Amino acid sequence: MRSAAEVFQGKWTVSRFEAPANARFYLGADWGFSQDPTVLVRVWIHEQTLYIDEEAWGVGVEIDETPALFRKIPGAQNWPIKADSARPETISAMRRAGFNITAARKWPGCVEDGIAVLRGFKQIVIHERCPHVIDEMKLYRYKTDRLTGEVLPVLASGNDHCCDAIRYALDGVIKRGGDGAMTLQVPSL
Repeated sequence: MRSAAEVFQGKWTVSRFEAPANARFYLGADWGFSQDPTVLVRVWIHEQTLYIDEEAWGVGVEIDETPALFRKIPGAQNWPIKADSARPETISAMRRAGFNITAARKWPGCVEDGIAVLRGFKQIVIHERCPHVIDEMKLYRYKTDRLTGEVLPVLASGNDHCCDAIRYALDGVIKRGGDGAMTLQVPSL
């Protein structure tokens, strides 16, 4: 049963699908280590639908083991990767390992802006081979008032690493308009 506090309630489904031969992939990475996972996701967009077709995920992954983790995703060394900017030393190590990786832009409110753009998709379709993305879509929530049960406009911490990686992947196609509104500018296939 889905909860009203679920961030992406009603926006996602799980399915089997194949990327079209001409798909433009977007890859995003989030860093973790002792308790939080290091994550790489691969996404693509077609007709206002976001497809998430690959994930690499691990807790306790050493920096020198991260290239092998990322290589689990087909084409990871060929496509640009946008990563959490909080770990420039890890980004640098991944560049030395042959990955085309740069830091994703961040700004005040970028998490909420990114969520708004993701919720703006007609649908988010997750391949069944991405169990951690699926789990996060179920568990990523807004806080609720413990006395009233009302959903608050504040994100609960945790269960957000794959979701952060998805937002980072779309850095560059998420654009801020002159009115401050966030939009998605994606080239068509």
